[in-house]
Amino acid sequence: MTAIKSFWRKQEKSEEAVEAEMETAVLSTVETAVTTPAPSEAQTFDLDIAPNDPFLAYCLNSKGIIDVEKLMLESTAVKAMKQAGVRLVVPLVSQGDLIGLINLGERRSEQEYTSDDFRLLQDLSIQAAPALKVAQLVQQQKLEAAERERIQQELRVARLIQQTLLPQELPKWLVGRWMLITNRPARLAVTFTTLFILQTAVLLSSSPT
Repeated sequence: MTAIKSFWRKQEKSEEAVEAEMETAVLSTVETAVTTPAPSEAQTFDLDIAPNDPFLAYCLNSKGIIDVEKLMLESTAVKAMKQAGVRLVVPLVSQGDLIGLINLGERRSEQEYTSDDFRLLQDLSIQAAPALKVAQLVQQQKLEAAERERIQQELRVARLIQQTLLPQELPKWLVGRWMLITNRPARLAVTFTTLFILQTAVLLSSSPT
């Protein structure tokens, strides 16, 4: 994973507001999800993380919420998050894969995060990570289906070229002979037709310019 979209919002005082903000943060980590307009006070930033950044391994091995201020890693990503004012990072891990991150700044009340906040964040990560994993798999299947359709379209075009460019009549020297004709369209618009005549095999090919 070379890039993770991060979302940072300052929290409300109530637990209801905290949960609503975190749900918005989860949605922002999925590029395939339908995005909704963010409130005017929200701040967003794109965080590009190199594959060899030690912060990725730290997130995979982390068992809970990460306090960015306490991290002592030599990491470009950590430096960027500290400069942006990120206070907590919630790794979203599913089946050994880092799906995304929930990044939170300081509370609007300037109070410390409570144990209830940490528990809520932990529960959210457990529920959100598998859901995001499924969303990614669905998107991957859509891309694969589109690629298969593209290949089929290329074959249809190649078959049309073959039918258009090949001779419509056989040469006179083939008249009266028993033969078997096979053809196979190729993706690069080069088609091949093979004629098996008694004990003689003749290979004809057409390559449109």
